[in-house]
Amino acid sequence: MNIANLIKNNWECYLSNKYPNMKFNVEIYGEYFEPWVTFYQP
Repeated sequence: MNIANLIKNNWECYLSNKYPNMKFNVEIYGEYFEPWVTFYQP
C-alpha cells in the first residue's frame, strides 16, 4: 500500500467515525509527488 492510499483510508475512517450518518467520497490525486486529498458528499 502506498502512502497516498494510506492517507485516503485514514480520511475515510475518520469521516465515517466522526459523521456516521453521512456518506463521503474520498479521492486522492498526484499519488507520486505531493498527493492531495479531497472529499465531498455525493
